[in-house]
Amino acid sequence: MKGSKALFAAAALFSSTTCYAQADNFVRQTGDQFYIGADLAFSNTVELDVDGSSGDDHSDMGYNIVAGYEFNTHDVVKTSIEAEYRKFGDADYSDSGDYLHLDSHAYFINFKAHLFVLDDFGNFYLAPMIGIGQMSIDSKSSMPQLNVDKDRFAYQVGAELGIRFRKNFDVHLGYRSMYSQFTVNDSDVDINMRDIYAGVRYFF
Repeated sequence: MKGSKALFAAAALFSSTTCYAQADNFVRQTGDQFYIGADLAFSNTVELDVDGSSGDDHSDMGYNIVAGYEFNTHDVVKTSIEAEYRKFGDADYSDSGDYLHLDSHAYFINFKAHLFVLDDFGNFYLAPMIGIGQMSIDSKSSMPQLNVDKDRFAYQVGAELGIRFRKNFDVHLGYRSMYSQFTVNDSDVDINMRDIYAGVRYFF
């Protein structure tokens, strides 16, 4: 009797362990799929370079919204293309009586590759990203050359670390850096915006 109980307990334990160990199979079995998502950006830094003179400051919290399509490129590699609306946090500069208020947003087309590491604990991934798009800049300044209301080409690069769950969603933490350039009154202005962000994606 004791032997039967022990055998039953061992079988139950083996069954539950097997189910748990196979919990990551859904990543391998996932096909092409659409997704939507949103992120909050924090620890934001805005760096401006005007004719070789540079300065940087922190900006307010930003956010972005994405919609994309993921391709089942490999069992553990999922590539994707996505459209993104990104609202940058407002930035304010002041120095020796001069001021600058910067308000900006952008539209990007991003390309990503999710590289999965499948484990009993979870389905972790690293996702490098590159994007190209258009940035809209609206700045108010005491310096005439920095009063800008323009749309300019921009690009961004970054990477995410995340985990995907069986309920068709994932959570992630990422870092990205955006670059753009424009000319105002014969002054060349380079802008670089960097942030750390966290967000979710839902797949369907």
